[in-house]
Amino acid sequence: VTGPQPPEAMAELAAAADARGASLVQARKILDYDAASGVVRAFAVREFRVDLGGESLAVGTSGWVVLDTASRRPVRPGADLAEMASRTPPRVLPDVFERLPELSPAVASHEVRVGRSDLDLNGHAHNVRFVAWALDGLPATVADTSTLAELEIDYRAEAREGDVLAVEAAPGDGPDTWLHRITRPTDGRELARARTHWRSGRA
Repeated sequence: VTGPQPPEAMAELAAAADARGASLVQARKILDYDAASGVVRAFAVREFRVDLGGESLAVGTSGWVVLDTASRRPVRPGADLAEMASRTPPRVLPDVFERLPELSPAVASHEVRVGRSDLDLNGHAHNVRFVAWALDGLPATVADTSTLAELEIDYRAEAREGDVLAVEAAPGDGPDTWLHRITRPTDGRELARARTHWRSGRA
C-alpha cells in the first residue's frame, strides 16, 4: 500500500485546449473524469480529464509505483486494479511511461531549500512543488514569452525538509522543448527529471 504521494511516480499532463476563461474555481468544478485505469508495466495508472461546456481543456495520465510501506520497496500492482479499470472509460493518453532523456549541460540553474510548507502528509516534498521548481528554472526569455503546452515528469526519489536542491534546465530534443533536472548535491541523487513543451505567446 502507499500514501497519497509516492516518492517515485511518472506523470504527464498535456493541455488539449486553451484554458483561458476557466478560473481555478471553475477548473476544480469541471474535473469530470478521475479514475483508476489499470496497469502499464509496473505502474498503476490513473487518468484525468478537464472539460468545460463540452470542450476539453486538459487531459492527463499518471503512473504510480506501489510501495510496501514497511520495506519501502516497490511491489507489483494487484489484479484488483485491472479489474477496476474494466469498469472505467478508455485511457485519455496512451503513454507507456518511457524513460525521459538525460539533460545535456544546463544553460540555467538555481538552488532551492525544501521548507516545511513544501511537504505533504508523508513528510517529503509534495510532487507539485517539484513541478514548480522545474518551471521556475526556465530562462525568463522562455517563461515570459511562451505558454506551457505539455509536461512530463519522472519522480525518482524523495526530498525532505532542509534539503538543498539543484534545479537545472536545458533545451531539449525538439523545437520549443526543454529538459529539467532536480538533484541533491549532498549525495548526488537525482530526484526528478522533466520535459516540457511550449507554445509561443502568452495565454
